[in-house]
Amino acid sequence: MLIATFCYGLATHITKRYLKEISMFQISLGTLLVGSICSGIIVLFLEEPIQILTKISWHHIGALIGIGTFGSGIAYLLYFYLIQKGSPNFASISTYLVPVSAIFWGYILLNENISWRLIIGLVFILMGVYITSRKIKLSIPVKGIQKES
Repeated sequence: MLIATFCYGLATHITKRYLKEISMFQISLGTLLVGSICSGIIVLFLEEPIQILTKISWHHIGALIGIGTFGSGIAYLLYFYLIQKGSPNFASISTYLVPVSAIFWGYILLNENISWRLIIGLVFILMGVYITSRKIKLSIPVKGIQKES
């Protein structure tokens, strides 16, 4: 988990610094393509290829395309847009809102229940977004300067 977090932060800063001239569409496509290829290779070692082929249906393929396009695809486009137009810090803060979106779409599309545990989790997520995104004003006393009354 720590390695993934480190890589995520590193990729964010590399994108902002070195990939300014590349469109967010190209970056998103490249990221998802490399991730898909790596995941496919790993699956070949974890599952028997015959089992994989016999279990695939059009329903599975449609779900994979839908999740890839609307879930990851749009999220990556927005993420790289925020990196290019804003700051890496702002873009990384926006990823905290992914669980909020997942709960919303799960409720709307899948009729999933929203329990009190989910609400408490959302409150913690929103508090984390607030804490990490607020500006901290530091008050440093300087000798010889007094506050006006």
